[in-house]
Amino acid sequence: MTEIVLKDKTYFLPEKWEELTPDQYLFLLDLLNDYIHNKITANIVAINFAMYVLKIKRPRFMSPKQKEVYYENLAWLGDRAAFWWVVEYEKPEVLNNVDPELRRKLKTTLPEDLPQTPEVRVISRYKYWLEPDFVFCSNLMPTLNKSIGYRFNMDDGLLSSSLSAGQFSDAMTISQQYGTAKKEDLLNLLCAILYPVHGNYKFEKAQEHAVSFKKLSTHHKQAIYINFKGILTFITQRTKFAILFNAPKKQGESTIKEEKITIGFNKNIYTLSKNGYGDTEQLMKVNLVTFLDLLLNELIDAVKSMQNMEMELDKILSATGLSLSQLKLITS
Repeated sequence: MTEIVLKDKTYFLPEKWEELTPDQYLFLLDLLNDYIHNKITANIVAINFAMYVLKIKRPRFMSPKQKEVYYENLAWLGDRAAFWWVVEYEKPEVLNNVDPELRRKLKTTLPEDLPQTPEVRVISRYKYWLEPDFVFCSNLMPTLNKSIGYRFNMDDGLLSSSLSAGQFSDAMTISQQYGTAKKEDLLNLLCAILYPVHGNYKFEKAQEHAVSFKKLSTHHKQAIYINFKGILTFITQRTKFAILFNAPKKQGESTIKEEKITIGFNKNIYTLSKNGYGDTEQLMKVNLVTFLDLLLNELIDAVKSMQNMEMELDKILSATGLSLSQLKLITS
């Protein structure tokens, strides 16, 4: 939390997604949805979020000058906690040769708000904009319809989760289908997968349980969907397991498609089964983090085995689907 003292009053503002309460998370999603649809500006997002979290009400009567100062102060407060933005550039390659620390700042802070060094001035000539950064390492809605949801945390660099490999696989599959079809029934099923009856997960039970989420507002269900998608992005981009999901992109492909990630994960369950780790039903029950560790160790062992056989580099890359930089990462 960010602690701010104003006129002898102490205020606390969340400084990351994981510090939000469920109601704050839902409120912020509404604001960001309005921003995405060009209904409000980034500044209004910050102001309204600060007012909501700090429970500040707008005074009834203010002079134009008082109103200006009032909203400037609220915007300043909101900006102190504006963790939800990422700066996107029309030509991302302009950041390629920038110092890593400056690159990090340029992804979280608009160029005009940074010290105007020659590098920043050059980059500011290109088109850029703010986008919501929906990446989470926590379930921000731990309960739903009296059902206890999944646990997902990153503490002191250690990842932990209550999700099983099968539960995660099914949630990935259904969330991907919902992203394409936008059918309400798929949202109900996703909720049933992530919030199982009595905490015991089976896909067949989830299908039966899905009907209980029909009366839940679409707003809440979409928040569950966005939360899970954010966790999926966190795993596939910001953990040591990213290498398991991010195969080299084909020419002209800007990102790895979610469908490829889902199919690849499901395929790995069958691969581990063939390699003697148990039948697929047993592997589906394995804890997600344990399963990912198994996959990573399998990949490292396979690469070392190929290297010990003095296999040519290009053949190793072809067999594993790794890029040269990824290969160096796991063998260094």
